[in-house]
Amino acid sequence: ESPLVDKSDREFLCKGLTRDRAGDLLQDYIRNESQNPTKSLNRHMEGRIMASLRVQKCMRSKRYGGVVICVFANIDGKIFAPIEERQSARKQLREEWRELRSNKAGIIISDDPELDPHQDSPVVPMNETITLHYMLLQEESLEDDEWKGGLLELSSIQLTGSHKKSYSVSSPTTPASLGNGTASEVLPIQLTFRTTRIAAHRVTIAFDFRQRSRETDSVRKFRILRDVVLRSGNSKLYAVLEAQTPYRKRQKYQDLKSKPKDIIRPPKQKKKKSGGQRGIDIGYRGLGQFRIPKRTMGRIETGELEDALVPPWDHRVDKEQEKEFGDMYSKFWQLLLWASELQAYEDIRLYDLEHVPLAKKGKFFQLKVEGLAEGRPSVLKGDLVLCWWNSKEYHGRVTTVGMEEVLLEFHPNFQRAFNPSLDKVDRVRFTFTRTNFRTSHAGIRDAPAALGSSLLVPSKASVRSVASRNRSEYHERTCPPRFNWTSNQLNKEQQQAVTEIVKGSLRPLPYIIFGPPGTGKTTTMVEAIYQLAKLRNFDQNHDLDDPPNKKLKILVVAPSNDATDILVEKLSRHFPPSEMVRVLAYTRSIDQVPEAVRKYCTEGMEASEIISKILSVQITVSTINMASRLWCTGLPKGHFDVFCVDEAGHATEPEVMAVAATLMKFHESGEKRGQLVLAGD
Repeated sequence: ESPLVDKSDREFLCKGLTRDRAGDLLQDYIRNESQNPTKSLNRHMEGRIMASLRVQKCMRSKRYGGVVICVFANIDGKIFAPIEERQSARKQLREEWRELRSNKAGIIISDDPELDPHQDSPVVPMNETITLHYMLLQEESLEDDEWKGGLLELSSIQLTGSHKKSYSVSSPTTPASLGNGTASEVLPIQLTFRTTRIAAHRVTIAFDFRQRSRETDSVRKFRILRDVVLRSGNSKLYAVLEAQTPYRKRQKYQDLKSKPKDIIRPPKQKKKKSGGQRGIDIGYRGLGQFRIPKRTMGRIETGELEDALVPPWDHRVDKEQEKEFGDMYSKFWQLLLWASELQAYEDIRLYDLEHVPLAKKGKFFQLKVEGLAEGRPSVLKGDLVLCWWNSKEYHGRVTTVGMEEVLLEFHPNFQRAFNPSLDKVDRVRFTFTRTNFRTSHAGIRDAPAALGSSLLVPSKASVRSVASRNRSEYHERTCPPRFNWTSNQLNKEQQQAVTEIVKGSLRPLPYIIFGPPGTGKTTTMVEAIYQLAKLRNFDQNHDLDDPPNKKLKILVVAPSNDATDILVEKLSRHFPPSEMVRVLAYTRSIDQVPEAVRKYCTEGMEASEIISKILSVQITVSTINMASRLWCTGLPKGHFDVFCVDEAGHATEPEVMAVAATLMKFHESGEKRGQLVLAGD
């Protein structure tokens, strides 16, 4: 859609550029940028080209504070300038950046503005106009040349940056005369700021000056820059979230690389429980690894990932463009997932320990971990903890997690050689499982085909097309004349929400229960689940001889174990263990589960036993991460008729897609068409 590239070039932009073509496109961009009105498209394309250049080793970049300096290879020879020349150029650019922000020619501009009204909080309220005051002081110039005593004027004040629309210059009117520099003068400068959204609003103010020589008619121009950052939002909320102690960044220790022969793993487990042991791949069928490509690592490390992202909701999709949309949707979320995984690797390194003692507890070793109860770091049963000792890398499997300590199982060689009274482990590093990332990747890979663009990025037209269907196409469920409400706390609006969910006439569009905390979203969700579960008894076409599994199959999930247990507790008043199951993760022991929930749990079951249990009951309750693994442990797609997500605002889109795209069928005809219900604030 950009005039800089024709249709054939768009394919290169999406699938990777050759070195020569990337260089040509970048040069075309630089030549045409000022003439092209579609600035946002240009900036985005420039970022894509820059990322491709770096990946194909035609560009190198290095960050200095808030500035990134890029060095380009010669496109013809495909070689970089000598290192000395590159270092000299970088040094010159940094000096120019500092020079632009320095006072000069007797002009002194205050570094930081004063705000009016004065802000005690670092946050500027939204929808309020704030005045920024700068002081421009002209002192007698120390220069002894033709410019001393020359007439000086402030020719213009310009604002640059992505948030410049939030700022405006109110005074002075430019050009403004500053005299000839023989006496000190003060010029107040005022800017106004106003915004309607929460953000950090960055802008650079460019003060442009002109000075005429006192001896000749020659004119010189120079510029002084000032950077401003104002944060807008709720000052009370910021005060609540303000840090109580100064932040101290944890030390990152240098990586220790071990040869394969020096890595000693714990004994293999006799049984592989279901639920996905963290740190142990139990062999999920059909679940890919989705390793991070080196190209993506390069983009993330140099800060170029954002330029490579193409939000799928920014593009209108026709039926002929479904495949192109699917590629764009999957690529967008894949890049973000890989970036999250890389950040997780960085974050876990912050909890490295050095010279750590271990206490012997039977055949296990006890490791004390401060902050364990708060999840800093997050350690679960089945995780691997890496311990370097005696020039070898020992992997310890977590068998028990306490409030401040974990029990580790090591190889017998470590148990025999390590003396807790004398020895200390040189380095300890915690790990995390990739299973959640892998299931999320699988979900966003399958989502375009399973749900389609009309569900993933719905437009007003696509919603209207579903809402305007003929009643014969609605496939509305047959409801009883009057519901037998289990809760007398539901108001009319909540009852209407339950009624519409049970009818399901607008499937496959999602049904959303929305409201602030404490407004009864979970209660409404539980009521809807109950009425859906009992619905078949009121179906006019229901054959009383049909087996119980003809009733609607309902999958209920929540992002956390606590939220999932609350759902089970509320539903347990209406459904016995023969009708409902709580799928329990391997990492969670039965002692951590509330008493009322325990009889519904799958504690001690093998994967095949859990699948059999799910197939036999009507309601399955699980965390969203556990549910995302059911498809690759043998549960058939389309088994569930209704998919309910409580606390949906705390789940990510890939996590929801990992369940919806792998277990549900949203494009089936008639009553087989799946239904999605989301509740959250």
